[in-house]
Amino acid sequence: MPIPLSQPSIPRQLSWNLMIDSTAVVVTGSMTIGSVMVQLVNRLDISQDFSDYALWWPKANIWLTNTKWTLDQYGVQSDAHLNFTSMHKSIRLQLPDLRVLSITANFSVSVFAAVSKLCKDLGIRHAEELSLLHSSKVTNTDVSNERRTSPRRRRHNIGTLNRHNSMGDSLANNSSTVSTLCSPTTPKLRSTPINETTESTVRHQRPISNLSKSLNSLVTNIDGNLARTPATPLKNVLSQLVKPTNIIEKSRLNGLWYDSSKSLMEQNTNENDLILLRFKYFTYYDLNPKFDAVRLNQLYEQAKWSVLSEDIDCTEEEMMTFAALQ
Repeated sequence: MPIPLSQPSIPRQLSWNLMIDSTAVVVTGSMTIGSVMVQLVNRLDISQDFSDYALWWPKANIWLTNTKWTLDQYGVQSDAHLNFTSMHKSIRLQLPDLRVLSITANFSVSVFAAVSKLCKDLGIRHAEELSLLHSSKVTNTDVSNERRTSPRRRRHNIGTLNRHNSMGDSLANNSSTVSTLCSPTTPKLRSTPINETTESTVRHQRPISNLSKSLNSLVTNIDGNLARTPATPLKNVLSQLVKPTNIIEKSRLNGLWYDSSKSLMEQNTNENDLILLRFKYFTYYDLNPKFDAVRLNQLYEQAKWSVLSEDIDCTEEEMMTFAALQ
C-alpha cells in the first residue's frame, strides 16, 4: 500500500503596516507601488484627483514613481515612513532680469527636464543653455576687507564703485533702450492686474490634466512683457545684488548650481522656495530676433547685472561698449 507523502505547505508572506503620512496601510513586500497607492486612496475616502500624486521617501531621498516596482525592489521595510504628495509644486522663479514669477514646477523629474518645461512655457528656446541656481547669498566681507585696506585703497574702491553706478544710471535713464532695469521683488509681470483665474491656477497645485492649460494661459499673458523689462531706479536693485569680492566667494557662487541629473525634491527644495533661472553655458547659436525676443532680452539683462555686480571682470571701455549694444 503506497504511503501518501505530505506536501510541504507554501508559507504565506508576512504583512506589515506601512506608515504613509499619518495613515497605516497593510502591505506585503511583493505589493507594487501602484497597489499601495490604490489602497491608500481607498483608505482616505476623499473625492479628489490624485493623478498628480506620488510617494516620496524622505529617509532615502527618492521618489517612488515606478508604479510597477514592488516594495522589496525599492527596499521599503516596516520602519519606513513615506509621504503622499503632489509632484508639481509652486516655486518663486527669479528670471535673469531679476523679476520674480510664481509658477508651477515638476519636483519629481530631473532639473534638466524641469528647466526644459519651464523654458518652453516662458517662450525661451534652447533650454540646454540655462539651469537653476540656489538663492543662498554669500557672506558679505566688505567690512572686514575695508578694515585691512589703507585709506588710499579705500578712496580708489569708492571711486570705482561710483563709476559703476554712474554707468548703470546712464543705462536706466536711456529711454531708447529695449531692455531696462527692473525690480527684483516684483511679483507680477504686467502693469495691469492678472486675471484671478489665471493667477490661482499658477499658485495652487493642479493635476496634470489642468497643468498645461494653466501654464498656456500664463504664457499668453506674460510672453510680450518678458521681451521687455520695465524700468526702475537702479539704487533699489544694486543693494540686493550679490557682489563677490574675491575668488573664494566667486567659487561659492558657482557651487550653488543645481545638479541637473537630480530632481528638485532630492536637492532639499521646498514649495514656494526662491530659485534663480540663469544662463549657465555661454555657447549660443541660432539667435533669431524674430523668435528669440525673450531669450535675447533675458541674456542681455543677465550680462548687464553681472557687469554691475562685478561678477565679470572687464575694463571701463568694455563696459561702455557693452552699454552701447542695446
